Amino acid sequence: AVVSTQSTGVYYDSGSYNKRGMIARCSFQLQFINDFRVKYLRDMLGMEIENIVISSETHPIIDGRSEKQRNSFDCGVFALANVERYLFQPNFPPVSQSLMKLHRCRYLKELFNLSRDLELPE
Repeated sequence: AVVSTQSTGVYYDSGSYNKRGMIARCSFQLQFINDFRVKYLRDMLGMEIENIVISSETHPIIDGRSEKQRNSFDCGVFALANVERYLFQPNFPPVSQSLMKLHRCRYLKELFNLSRDLELPE
């Protein structure tokens, strides 16, 4: 789930789900955000934050309509590609199984470059 600045939550899932499950998963994530803000940011770190509660009523959940993956190993790649699509729409191509090899190679290249930049051992 992605919480948007437009006061909506967008749900992307490349597996199988129904609307009830989508709302339940997003509600769980929204509650996690609320708990993190109060228990960690405010109570532990002493940050002054607005006392608002984020819920599916304040941020309606919409289906991002991710294409379904056809294997058991691309879920993380679908997740990253869907986040990119959400952030860069409409300039990002639709996420599809046929493009997964391209996405995997691109992400591996980015990870390799990052490890090189951080001077991590090979």
